[in-house]
Amino acid sequence: TLLEERGQELAQLRAKIKILEAECNELEEEKQKIKRRLQEIRIPELSSVSAAADEGKNIDPSNSIVMSDDGSIKGGTVAKLVEMFTHEKYRDDATAFLLTYRAFTTSADVLDKLVQRFLTSPPPNLTEEELKKFKETELRTIQLRIVNMIKNWLTNHFFDFEADMQLLFRLFLFVDNIIEPVLKSTAEQLRVLIGKKLAGTKFKELTIDPKLFPKTIPPRDLNNFEFEELDNREIARQMTLIEQNLYRVIKPQECLGQAWSKKNKAVAAPNILRFISRFNRVSSWVCYNIVKHEALSKRVSMLEKFLKIAKELKKLRNYNSVQEILSALAASPVYRLKKTWEALSSKYQQLNQSLQKSLSNEANYSAYRAMLRSESPPCIPYLGVYLTDLTFIEDGNSDTINGGLINFSKRRKIAFVIREIQQYQQTPYLLESVTQIADYLEDVDGLDEQQAYELSLQNEAREIRPVSERE
Repeated sequence: TLLEERGQELAQLRAKIKILEAECNELEEEKQKIKRRLQEIRIPELSSVSAAADEGKNIDPSNSIVMSDDGSIKGGTVAKLVEMFTHEKYRDDATAFLLTYRAFTTSADVLDKLVQRFLTSPPPNLTEEELKKFKETELRTIQLRIVNMIKNWLTNHFFDFEADMQLLFRLFLFVDNIIEPVLKSTAEQLRVLIGKKLAGTKFKELTIDPKLFPKTIPPRDLNNFEFEELDNREIARQMTLIEQNLYRVIKPQECLGQAWSKKNKAVAAPNILRFISRFNRVSSWVCYNIVKHEALSKRVSMLEKFLKIAKELKKLRNYNSVQEILSALAASPVYRLKKTWEALSSKYQQLNQSLQKSLSNEANYSAYRAMLRSESPPCIPYLGVYLTDLTFIEDGNSDTINGGLINFSKRRKIAFVIREIQQYQQTPYLLESVTQIADYLEDVDGLDEQQAYELSLQNEAREIRPVSERE
C-alpha cells in the first residue's frame, strides 16, 4: 500500500541520516586532529638570508642550505628550501621545487613547511616600532610569497589535492584559521581558486569553431575501407589527435626517479607507460604491414606509403609518430629487405634519408633538438629524448649532498626537462576527429620482432652469395 511505501521510504531516510551523522562525527574528529597538528607545528626563527645568499655562502651555521659559487641554491633541507623561495632572487626555484618535491618528501610535509614559514617569528629584542615595521614589511612580503607559492601549487599541481582529501582539508584550515586573519581578501581568492579546481579539474576542451578545422579527407566508404585507401594526410592527422590525447595527460610526478622503469611503474607512471605502449604498437604495426606482403611491388608500395605518412606527420610537428615509423624502418625485419629498399625510387630514398637525419640520435639528437627549438606549439615531441635526458640526470647526480641535504641542483635540472614536456601539453591541434579512421588507428598492432623477422625471411629470402664471392 501507499502507506507502507511511505513507511519504507521514511525508514531508509532515517538510516541515511544516521550514516551521515556518523560521517560528520568522523570528519569533526579528523578536523580536531588536524587543528592540533597545526598548533604543534614549530614556528621557526626568521633567518637573515639575503646577504649570505648574495655572497654565495652557506645561509646559516647549521649548514642546512648550501649555495653554489654563482649564488644559486645547490642543496638544503625542505624547510630551508621553502624559506629561500620567499626571497625574490629564488622565486623561479619554487616552480622547480613544486615539480620535483615528490621525489624527496611528501605533500603534507611541504604544507607543514609553508605554514611554518607563513608564521615566521620576528627576531628577538625588537622595539615596538621595529616589530611593527617587521610585520608590515618583511613578514607581509614573506606571507604574500607563500600565498603565491600555494596558488602555483593549486593551479598547476591540483592532482596532489585530488589524490589526498585530507591534504585539501588541511589546506582549508590553513586558509581559514591562519591566512584569513591577516590577509582576508587573499584567503577568499584561495577559496575561490580551490572551488574552481574542484568544480572542473578535468581537461576541458576548448570551444573552437569547426570552420577553423581543415576539411577532412575520408575514404569512399567510411564504414568499409582498407588501409591502402586512406589518405596519407588524414592518417597523419588522426594519429596526431590520438597521440595528443595521450601526451597531454602525462603528469610531472611520472617523470621522477625513472618511475616508468620501476617495479610499481603501472601505478607510478601509467600515462608514460601508455604512451610508450602506443609507440611500440605503432612501430610493430608499420613493420608488419611492410613485411607481410609476398609481392615485392606491394612491399615497396607500403614502404612508400609510410614514408609519405611520416612526411605529413613531420609537417604537423608530430615528431613522436615520425619516430614510430622510422623505428619500424630501422628494425631488423624491414632493414634487411635489400631488394625492397633497392626498388625504392630515388625520390623516396632521399625522403627517408631526410627524415632519418632530422631525428638522428647523433650528438645527443642535436639536429632534432635544434629543430624542436625553432617550432611553436601545437607539437608532439619525441618522448624518448626526454626520458633519456631524465635517466642521464638521475644516474649522473646523487639525491643528496653534504651529508644528507637535498641535491636541489639535480632537481632543477629535472624540472627543466619536465617544463619542456609541459610546454607542448597545453595547445591543442585544430583538427577534426574522424571516428571510423581514429578507431581503426587506435587498435593497430603487429607481430613481435621475432615473428616479424621470420615473416620477412619468408617473403624475401636471404641472398646466398656464390662460393666464389665468399671469403
